[in-house]
Amino acid sequence: MADGLRGISTAVNANDADQFSGHVQQTTDSICLLIEETAQAAYLIGIAHPKSEPGSKSPVDRALFERIQQEIQASCKAMTSPQVTERQVVSLANDISANLRTLCDECTAISAQATSAEERRQLKTLTQETMQSITELIRRSADWSEEGKRATANNAHLVNTHVSQLSQKPLCTAGISCLEASRSVLIASKHMVNAAQNKNESADSSFMSFSAASRDLSDSIKQLVSVLKLNAPGQAECQQTLEHIARLLHDLQRDEMAIMDDRFPP
Repeated sequence: MADGLRGISTAVNANDADQFSGHVQQTTDSICLLIEETAQAAYLIGIAHPKSEPGSKSPVDRALFERIQQEIQASCKAMTSPQVTERQVVSLANDISANLRTLCDECTAISAQATSAEERRQLKTLTQETMQSITELIRRSADWSEEGKRATANNAHLVNTHVSQLSQKPLCTAGISCLEASRSVLIASKHMVNAAQNKNESADSSFMSFSAASRDLSDSIKQLVSVLKLNAPGQAECQQTLEHIARLLHDLQRDEMAIMDDRFPP
């Protein structure tokens, strides 16, 4: 992937369309492979978990999460339509609120089963942020001035973003970040080519956008690798063993000092 990204930049500077296409294909192939390998790793992490048992029900109702997410996204999209009426916005906001309450209840139940305090804290924080965004959306939807319409559209987008994060939180947000960063890289590549062909002043800004998107992709991949490594089978057990060994070494050093000072109990 790194070679592909460097090749894209080089091809644009050389104005070589064939080379550019080849490196874009190389980059997208690498992204697809990354997605496949991540899915496989996530599956292996899941089945290797000590609480994972064949035939046991998952704590996450995937069908419910997907249905609620789709309904909320559809309502948010309808809300931002130029043809939407004030009455429809109020009705859509109420529909979103009902779905979101169900979604948050599910996440609260999942949070109660989490063994990590940090995971519980993150999920609770995201749930609260999502509820705040829908509260603001409902509050501003009653204002049907031009400014109110813009605020409603912005709040609908914010709700949509929070819902996407919330529905994916029990899975792997790091993977979603990689996909979004990959998409930004491809879009920035297209803009960079257009700017180079037109030879306008936006070429520098397009190149900067591509560089920024590439950095975001690199950071997202590092985050994904960190998440996978943290949750790898046996990782928690190894960490517990290391901590136990550290405590034993500390006790040995303490007893050694006590023996040297003739303070070791018989």
